[in-house]
Amino acid sequence: MFSKRQIPIVPLFVNVYVPPLPQPHRAYQLGRAIAEIVAERGERIAILASGGMSHYPGTEKYGYPDFDFDQYLLQVIKRGELSSLLSLRSEKLDETGETELLTWYTVFGAIGNTCGQVLSYQPTWHHGLGVIDFPLAMPLEGPPLVGPLPKASDTSSAGYRYYKFPEPESYNLNRLLYTLRMKMGERQRFVQDMDTMLSEYQLRPEEIAAVKTLEPLKVAQAGAHPILAWTAVHLVAADRRALKN
Repeated sequence: MFSKRQIPIVPLFVNVYVPPLPQPHRAYQLGRAIAEIVAERGERIAILASGGMSHYPGTEKYGYPDFDFDQYLLQVIKRGELSSLLSLRSEKLDETGETELLTWYTVFGAIGNTCGQVLSYQPTWHHGLGVIDFPLAMPLEGPPLVGPLPKASDTSSAGYRYYKFPEPESYNLNRLLYTLRMKMGERQRFVQDMDTMLSEYQLRPEEIAAVKTLEPLKVAQAGAHPILAWTAVHLVAADRRALKN
């Protein structure tokens, strides 16, 4: 049992960048299952979804978010037509920089077609930032009833345009970046002796040249997954600054 001052948090992670991405229907059904569990509990429970609107970190479109698509989504949400967004496929979300919307679909499934109140929306040079509240008239008593859900029929996207699965030839590059992303000790070793680690991971000449620039886009263009390149390079750069200071 939790005291009144304790607020338990149960995090759920949704894959939003590494293909194969879950389709929106899958995230939506997860939300409906969560609503079933919530209805059996006696506590007051809030469901939060965290994920940005249009942005393309690590790619050539990083500075060019699709603000028009953001506005389309916000209008649908205001009207409470949440289930209609199931007509979009994850490939379309990738194309428009909206893959993090998959976390929102989980909330959509839990609350049904509830009208959202847009509390704020800020377009920045690299990102659309939206904050939305879905006020419920009464506590959930299980998943809300919905009519037949639309099938995923959007075929305007040519596939994973930006967050593609890396080619097998770039395995060593991505393995190095994963190590730099996840292991602080190895990252510090890399900062102190980059050439040795590049040799250990047997990178190709073009990959070595890209990594040495410490520019996420060039590393991604050499074969890295854009998110992995973006996060690993920024962590390395931060450690280099800390070492100089």
